[in-house]
Amino acid sequence: MELSPALLQHFGNIPDFDLSAYLNLTPNVFPTAIRLHPNKKQNTRLLGDPISYEPYGIILLERPNFGNDPHWHAGAYYVQESASMLSGAVARQILSTMNEPTVLDLCAAPGGKSTHLASILNGNGFLVANDVIQSRLSILKENMKKWGFYNIALTNKDPEFFGKQTPHCFDLIAVDAPCSGEGLFRRDTQSMQEWSEENVSICSARQKRIVHDVWPALKPGGFLIYSTCTFNRNENEDNIAFFASTLGAQIVTNQFREVAEERLNSDHTGFRFTPYSGPNEGFFLAVLQKSNDETESGPKMILPHWNQIKPNQIHSFLKQFPLEKNSIWETPVGLVSAPEAFIPLIHLLKPHSWGGILGQVKGKDFIPEDTSALLDGFQPENPLSLNLEETISFLKGETQLPLTGIHGWKTICYEGNSLGWVKEVGNRMNNYWPKGWRKR
Repeated sequence: MELSPALLQHFGNIPDFDLSAYLNLTPNVFPTAIRLHPNKKQNTRLLGDPISYEPYGIILLERPNFGNDPHWHAGAYYVQESASMLSGAVARQILSTMNEPTVLDLCAAPGGKSTHLASILNGNGFLVANDVIQSRLSILKENMKKWGFYNIALTNKDPEFFGKQTPHCFDLIAVDAPCSGEGLFRRDTQSMQEWSEENVSICSARQKRIVHDVWPALKPGGFLIYSTCTFNRNENEDNIAFFASTLGAQIVTNQFREVAEERLNSDHTGFRFTPYSGPNEGFFLAVLQKSNDETESGPKMILPHWNQIKPNQIHSFLKQFPLEKNSIWETPVGLVSAPEAFIPLIHLLKPHSWGGILGQVKGKDFIPEDTSALLDGFQPENPLSLNLEETISFLKGETQLPLTGIHGWKTICYEGNSLGWVKEVGNRMNNYWPKGWRKR
């Protein structure tokens, strides 16, 4: 790999970084990893090797065309860099002893860590997936909707909002901080051309602001998982030391050493991944814990004036959804299944979107929300199972699909996974697969 003189000097000054091994990597050979949804049917044709720290992670033997796999569109798996799955492995340990935890993924788009956190929670507690950049919300929403958990909210807030409006609210905060991206230079040569020492300094300062602004939102005793996809110490170890000295944060990375002990840095403050040390790209992760000494109360939240639907009022159409754990609410976006304990938080956040939106009652009819067939545990009343060619046609938004002769709503299914809705009217199918998601 060819590097500029400035980058050669920069990488050569990073302790424990093997510049020679990095330069000798085989060009244009990158591992592809996926993480499986814990509750959906899988494409058994995808073969690969397990990832030691992630039970649902696989390093694929070869990269398929994911766009041609309906299982990918159904949210049965997520394509994610294997090193970044360490965030979920650490979060799994943190959350394993908590009942109904509240979790914030602060820099969530495109959704890799948020879908991972949602899988770990598996309906227990609540996840806020946030991204401050408006243009990144559409891909975050698509991935979270396909993943299909009810207990999530998608927000578009600055870190300062959470620090001021939701103090002492979250048991766990994940900050995958925007960085100089050195760990991805092999895949993204454009970012390598834009690299400079000045940009590293700008990123480091931005990361400091982000963590400082969101830190008040962490509960006393809560954990913050800090990660980047870069190599330099300025954005990694030096920032972690800065947080410890200025926030009183305790660096507790070493408590999780068994997750990936061979990846610990020399001072045991963080995990370091490099492309020459395994089937992954560059990644850094450290864990901070807040002192239990703080006594400030949590955010002031109120229950909104939303009507809660009683069991005997539930429309028969809704019996396709698993409604045992959550309450059903009449909200401005329609009928929503959500955990009652977190309704005040949802109301406070005024989310851009949230999980569990089922649809709307219009007269005697129920109109399903376009993505509700993707919800976890959904059991279609009228499944329409299609072959691969027919399913691809559905994903393209086409209406020339097999007719059943019975009018009404039907769920498109492929090899056991529900995808979306069609409505048979006369001699045609109306296709409700979201327009922005349609395969081209």
